[in-house]
Amino acid sequence: MATDVLVHTGYCNGNSSAPIKVYVGYTTSQDISTNKSTINCYLWINVPSGWTIGPWSDTRGSYVGKTDLTFSGAINNIGAGNHIISDTKSFTVNHNADGTGSATIYWKWGVNSSWGRVQNPSGSFNITLPTIPRQANITSAPDFNDTGNPTIQYNNQAGNSVSSLQARIENSAGTLAYVDYRDISKTGSSYTFNLTEAERDVLRNATPNSNTLTVKFVVKTVIGSNTFWSTVNKTMTIVNGNPTFNNNQLSYQDTNNSIVAITGNNQHIVRNNSNLKVTYTGATANKGASISRYEISFNGSTQTKYQADTIDYGTVNISADLDVQVKAIDSRGNSTTISKTITILDWVLPSAVIEAQRVNNYEDDTNLKVNVTISSVDSKNAIESIKYRYKKVSDTNYGSYTTINNNQTYQISIDKLYAWNFQFVINDKFGQTTYNITIAKGMPIMFIDIDKLSVGIDCFPSKSNSLEVEGVAINKDYAVGCIIQTDNNTNPGTSMGGTWSSLGTVTVGSSTIYYWKRTA
Repeated sequence: MATDVLVHTGYCNGNSSAPIKVYVGYTTSQDISTNKSTINCYLWINVPSGWTIGPWSDTRGSYVGKTDLTFSGAINNIGAGNHIISDTKSFTVNHNADGTGSATIYWKWGVNSSWGRVQNPSGSFNITLPTIPRQANITSAPDFNDTGNPTIQYNNQAGNSVSSLQARIENSAGTLAYVDYRDISKTGSSYTFNLTEAERDVLRNATPNSNTLTVKFVVKTVIGSNTFWSTVNKTMTIVNGNPTFNNNQLSYQDTNNSIVAITGNNQHIVRNNSNLKVTYTGATANKGASISRYEISFNGSTQTKYQADTIDYGTVNISADLDVQVKAIDSRGNSTTISKTITILDWVLPSAVIEAQRVNNYEDDTNLKVNVTISSVDSKNAIESIKYRYKKVSDTNYGSYTTINNNQTYQISIDKLYAWNFQFVINDKFGQTTYNITIAKGMPIMFIDIDKLSVGIDCFPSKSNSLEVEGVAINKDYAVGCIIQTDNNTNPGTSMGGTWSSLGTVTVGSSTIYYWKRTA
């Protein structure tokens, strides 16, 4: 569409009632490939109604843009109305790199007529040129995961005028292509990257130590010899990248051959007897990661290892089945944990209730009985032996062992005048328990000696007319200075020993109480 610009208003022969208007008209056209506009210029005048101008021998318009444009020709007998100089001139303007552009139009009009009237107006004006489309622009792009196919939205105003339109995915610095350029529609508005597995691996391998990667979506526009880029940074996330690690890669065994010979199964761990070893093979890292370490947890403790290994736990004091866990951790921090239940057979040392007592508590004859309890160990355990030996407390060495059966009563004879040490040794298939007990001298709790007319508490009395406790006569146990009372005037020293002096008497009713004090 043409654009007309009024550039001058003049008067014929100085008559202000007869203005003549001069216009510059122009049109523009664009060349997208060269980023240039062509400006087509022409000149025309408007003669007031009722006037006739002419003849003019020469009428000329001159346009100066990048090139001087000269229009010439005679106009005769011009009547009222619009009159256009038909000759058209053009010039070309280079646009800026972003497609914007402007131009200046210079004009000059000269008139020579037979009337001698001369007007020579001139001037210039600026025009802003329509922007020439230069590149396609990304309007939106998504964050995506490594298993997806991201779709970008774009706008290409230049359409099929562009020489080439391509898209790719590259590193955030723009120095390395993860997914190489591929052609996209010049007239479309979206493109989906249908990634190959090889392209996904390139993206994954670019982030071995993180589950996220910053990528740059790029749309490249080529127009002639010019290249333009539109970019957007987004985030790719690794999903389902945990290490491959399964329970079949974890095993254990009892390496104590003597215990395995009893249980018949190296998968049965006998408490405090078996030697437990746990073995795991290496996990496989996925999606470009690497295995960084293993954490092995068992019975409340955790060890860190950096490769497949075997761990010797030795004997373990555990009474019930317990899991061992191994966590494989990759360079991104992703992990997979496997576990195995360790079968534990509980075992504790054999225990016994032992009865060892003199007949009537003071005879030489003594009864022995041992009632043993053992752990079942999956019915693999049994009592191997029960034996005892003994000696006088005052002796140094024991006699030889004697073997007895469980829960049976045996009678032996030991001198009641001595205390005796007894040692019982009990063996099952896995261990041994020793008990040490002492049998006291043969002595009734209370003994009445009818010959000495004395009573012994936990002893045989040694004196006549005495009361003795553990061999000590209590009537000789009054300390110097103590005071006693009697019901007669007989000095206590005659029966109790020691020196006593009278402290006097007290009459109570018809009875007299005598008080004595021991002085030596």
